[in-house]
Amino acid sequence: MKTNYDKRGKVITKGSVVKYQSGTREQYVGRIENEDGSFTSQYETVPVVSTGRITRLTSEWCNIGGVWGGKVYGKMIPLGLVEECEAEWYEAWTKTEHYRCM
Repeated sequence: MKTNYDKRGKVITKGSVVKYQSGTREQYVGRIENEDGSFTSQYETVPVVSTGRITRLTSEWCNIGGVWGGKVYGKMIPLGLVEECEAEWYEAWTKTEHYRCM
């Protein structure tokens, strides 16, 4: 069986928690004053990063679903775009209210 790697060279398998850029969005950064004294809002495009668990893995791409659920929300995502982040995700999860109430 072929070993699969993320974009940083870490080994990933089915069930690994990964993050990937799922798109971009416009983010407000401020406003600038025009010559006539009016103002114009200024925006910049920033990446949207999503986290999920690999539900299907091939040699070239993977499907990604929710960490806790079974719904797949990212299909045929190239392995070059995903990054393994299980330790980072778990550290953030242990600081949440849901975790502390368990």
